Amino acid sequence: MSTDDTMDPAAGGNLVAAEYVLGVLGAEERREVERRLAQEPALASEVAFWEERLGGIADAVAPVVPPPHTWSQIEAAIASVARRPRTATSLWQSIAFWRGFGIGAATLAAASIAALAYIGLVPGSRPATAWSWCRPRF
Repeated sequence: MSTDDTMDPAAGGNLVAAEYVLGVLGAEERREVERRLAQEPALASEVAFWEERLGGIADAVAPVVPPPHTWSQIEAAIASVARRPRTATSLWQSIAFWRGFGIGAATLAAASIAALAYIGLVPGSRPATAWSWCRPRF
């Protein structure tokens, strides 16, 4: 679950032991910790420490047995979602549309900035004067 299995390397606290006690490890990680428990007494003592420390939390919660039909309802819900045909997503929910729109908007913004920079850097054909607006243009 965690990338670093220690809480504080100087203190030597084993985070994997706490995760094992809390039950947040995946099945493969849990089997690995159980295998290590048989071989590493230090890990076993860490697990015992965390079981004692976190045991009060478990004692405060009353166990609840789910109704017998719960798993069948969960399996039926998963199966119905799996059987449901995929509906076409609207344009507003299409990731391809929004990616294209974002790329297009960024390209337009970059082209606009480049055009403004070019216009600002290119010298005009004649200097503008205060009365240049009133000259007739042929």
